[in-house]
Amino acid sequence: MGAFGYERWPYGYGIGTTSLGTQYVSALFHTKPNVVGVESGFGTLVIEMGIGGLILWLVMSFAILISAWRVVRKLKGSPWFPLAFMFFFVCRDSPSSHDI
Repeated sequence: MGAFGYERWPYGYGIGTTSLGTQYVSALFHTKPNVVGVESGFGTLVIEMGIGGLILWLVMSFAILISAWRVVRKLKGSPWFPLAFMFFFVCRDSPSSHDI
């Protein structure tokens, strides 16, 4: 919820503005570093790409998840099933468990 406290949350600050390398780039160009940052992956998406970017990311994630599940169901009973199931298991992970 901290991402919504910044003034540009509807459209974001741009990709890479919350990455770790920003401090080095700002030092290289002798500019003031950006002080925008949040703790969660969803918050990072909102800060960088805005609420529209978060919505599009969620749609893309669900599309990948649904496609992976269809492949798992199609391969049930074949030797490739365990590999497909593990791929689906990894794909279902959300950005809240890792920082993006």
